Amino acid sequence: MNVIDASALLAFLQGEKGAGRVERILDEGGSCGAANWSEVAQRIRAAGRDWPCARQLLSTYRLTVESVTAVDAARAGALWAEIPTLSLADRLCRGR
Repeated sequence: MNVIDASALLAFLQGEKGAGRVERILDEGGSCGAANWSEVAQRIRAAGRDWPCARQLLSTYRLTVESVTAVDAARAGALWAEIPTLSLADRLCRGR
């Protein structure tokens, strides 16, 4: 199972370097944590882009959005002590 973070989804949606590779991973199937999904939605909106359209495009792939569990949250909290520069979404992604 591929775990896909917000940066990868944003690269795909915005046609950035690596977009083709991300699309191949999306074709294979993968999961994205809810915190990363939220980050994608926020950044797409902040760029003045159409989030409902982007969400619809992503729904055509084998991508699931996984809930954040108490175990995920505890791991992310512990990871902050090791790497405090990581965002919450990145820490949640790394903990999976």
